[in-house]
Amino acid sequence: MSVAFDKKVIFVGGIHGVGKTTLCRKISKTLSLKHYSASDLILKLKSENIEKDKKVKNIRLNQNILLESITRYLNNEEYYLLDGHFCLLNSNEDVTEIPLDTFKSLGLKAIVVLVDKECEIIKRLANRDSNSYPIKLIEEFQKKEVLYAQKVAKILGVRCEIFKGISDIDEMLIFINSILEEQDNV
Repeated sequence: MSVAFDKKVIFVGGIHGVGKTTLCRKISKTLSLKHYSASDLILKLKSENIEKDKKVKNIRLNQNILLESITRYLNNEEYYLLDGHFCLLNSNEDVTEIPLDTFKSLGLKAIVVLVDKECEIIKRLANRDSNSYPIKLIEEFQKKEVLYAQKVAKILGVRCEIFKGISDIDEMLIFINSILEEQDNV
């Protein structure tokens, strides 16, 4: 599936527990942009629940379900915030890149990557999901997430900015507004 959608998606990436959904809700409210979570869109079409341990058994299948869900539920007239991942943990806890074709098919307008201190991410995941992760795994996961997001942005020719935590929300709003203005002037 490599046909690009004509959607107006600003992709907000970051590893599990970094605060993507919280951030997107605030940005969505401030800028009146609709926000979707990739995992929620996948679940909307899929009866199987995502495992609490965040391991994904079939990454490629999940991405195909995401693309089908976007086709069904998002129109072409509006801008959207879509939060999701550039990498996932496979069933062996290996950090695995999401296939590049997924991002090519989304027709992204820009990429925002949220990062945070690994110890804060570990605390959030423990509180939210009752799971404990080694700090080395979270460090590797976050590093690969950022590097792959930058690679995807370069290949797609879209702007990509990295922000440190929810405290950078004002800078994120400026960046997203600049994307919306650029796209309106095209």
